Amino acid sequence: MKLLILFILILTLSISCDRSKQVASPSDLLYRKWELIETKSGTENWKPVSYAWQIEFRSDGGIVYHNTTPPCCSPVRVERQKQRLKVTELYGGPGCEYVDCAPPSELRLVALTADELIVESVFGPSYPAGQYLMKYKPAQ
Repeated sequence: MKLLILFILILTLSISCDRSKQVASPSDLLYRKWELIETKSGTENWKPVSYAWQIEFRSDGGIVYHNTTPPCCSPVRVERQKQRLKVTELYGGPGCEYVDCAPPSELRLVALTADELIVESVFGPSYPAGQYLMKYKPAQ
């Protein structure tokens, strides 16, 4: 009888563990809150930022902006494809009704370590690569 109950328990657990429905591992370095520390445009040098800007990438594809509302046309939802984050939704809240956007089509993860995240905004074929980079550190 005990063996039968154990068998049913193991069978139930193995059926309920469908790996295709699991979300990204919380150990993935991208999925946490990051603080913007520097930006780089084109061939310029890195420039430190003087404002508090925090962003959080979530494993469900959502992007949350902390300490501020997202700027008009900022990505708020992406689909991750390894090192590329394809933008699927943009912020268009209050104050953005009359804004004509040129939003990025994707964000490229240039560097991702425990201490640093560098993201490149990709705007399309008419913009050169490396046009706009943002450097982040883990937020406290």
